Amino acid sequence: MDTARRHHHLHLAVLVAMATLMGHRSSIEVVLLQTQASDQWHTTRQKTSAFTKCKASWTCLSSDAREMEKAGRYAEIPEGNR
Repeated sequence: MDTARRHHHLHLAVLVAMATLMGHRSSIEVVLLQTQASDQWHTTRQKTSAFTKCKASWTCLSSDAREMEKAGRYAEIPEGNR
C-alpha cells in the first residue's frame, strides 16, 4: 500500500472514531436528560400527592369540627384550644 493510501485510511479511521465517540456522548446526554425529566415528574407527583392528602385531612378535620359543634361538644373544648 502506498503512503497516500495509508494516510487516507488513517484519516478515515480517525473520523470514524470521532463519530463513534460523539454518538456515544450524545446518547449519554439523552439518557441524562431523560433521567432528569423523570426525577422532576416524580417530585411533582409527590408534591401533588402530599397536597391532596393534606387537603383531604383538612376537609376531614373541618367536617369533624362542624359535627362536634352541632353535637354541642364544642363547649367541651377548653377556650385556649378553640
